[in-house]
Amino acid sequence: MIFSNLPIPTAERSRELRIDQDAIKRVSSIRKRVIEAVSKAEPETFLALSQNLFPEEAHFSVGALLTKLNIEFDYAVRALIAHGEDVRSMNKAQHAVLLPMIGAAGERILKIGSEFSEIRSRIKLRLAKADEHRKALSEAGVEGSDLERELRKVAVENTADEALLKKLQEEQDALSVFIRTHDESALPKGFKTPRKIKTTPVA
Repeated sequence: MIFSNLPIPTAERSRELRIDQDAIKRVSSIRKRVIEAVSKAEPETFLALSQNLFPEEAHFSVGALLTKLNIEFDYAVRALIAHGEDVRSMNKAQHAVLLPMIGAAGERILKIGSEFSEIRSRIKLRLAKADEHRKALSEAGVEGSDLERELRKVAVENTADEALLKKLQEEQDALSVFIRTHDESALPKGFKTPRKIKTTPVA
């Protein structure tokens, strides 16, 4: 029977399936069509099925054939249920392992959000001060290389901050992918989960 010895997929294969929305839709479609087909089948349909499955026993009585089909069907159902339970246990264990990493990734995303605000405020403030300084220098008669040097200094500092913003955005995107897919390969290089601090219960 096709339900014998169903293999448990690897965590990677399971993750690939879970994030593939088209595949999940096809699974739902298969479930729906199987239920619909079984509900519309006539008793003679199951008799014909038993004759196809057990051609050597085709001469058996109708009751004997359907009894054998029922036994095989019961085995198939139990195999499907057992496989589903095994997969759920695997996913639960995998989730328990990843949970601290998911939590740490979420915390890091929040921290990156705060860093975004700080850097953008810094750039905005720097530009505002540079504009005031430029006006002050112009009013003081400072022109040419002195003025260009002041503006170049601001440009260099802002360029560094813009590069930092880009780096943080890439890190945030990678963390978001990990949280959504649980794919550890998506984690930013060097990302570490904080170690849990063991506490001693108070007597």
